Amino acid sequence: MCKNISLVSLIVLLIITSCASSGDMSREEQKALKQEQAKSDLNSVKLVLESGKYMFHAQSVQPSGGKTIQLNSMIYTLDLKDNIAKADLPFFGRGYTSHHTSDPGIKFEGEPEDYTLVENTKKNSVLVKFSVKGPNEKFDVILSISSNGTGNLSIVSQHRQGISYFGYLTEMPDDYAF
Repeated sequence: MCKNISLVSLIVLLIITSCASSGDMSREEQKALKQEQAKSDLNSVKLVLESGKYMFHAQSVQPSGGKTIQLNSMIYTLDLKDNIAKADLPFFGRGYTSHHTSDPGIKFEGEPEDYTLVENTKKNSVLVKFSVKGPNEKFDVILSISSNGTGNLSIVSQHRQGISYFGYLTEMPDDYAF
């Protein structure tokens, strides 16, 4: 009988301890912990962007005034390495001029002009802006990355409607070649 009471007491003690440990933090402490984690994640994102070696992988695209289109492949990227920006992205929308090319996508490779990087602590995001010249047009690029690494890439040109891509940021591998 004494063994049964000890066993029951042990089980009750374990249940009380496990319940107490999950309720130790107040809501304010949980909120502060969550904010610290978001701040840490944002600093990690900022370090990747400041390194100048990163890739934005587009998962979906939203043409101006159109519906979101899911992209099936992970080959659509905006890459930045050694002060060169390279994009290979699909384009859906209206073009205002003809470029006489067989590929209607957004493609460019060149040195970014007016490159700026701004941290927005209120929105837990980092904003990157620059312009780059493609073969036949100039593109204005705005990349907004949240603390969890997901983001929005907007590209504007004088020759096409604006377009937005949704995806995620990764650090570029050292052995990656354009």
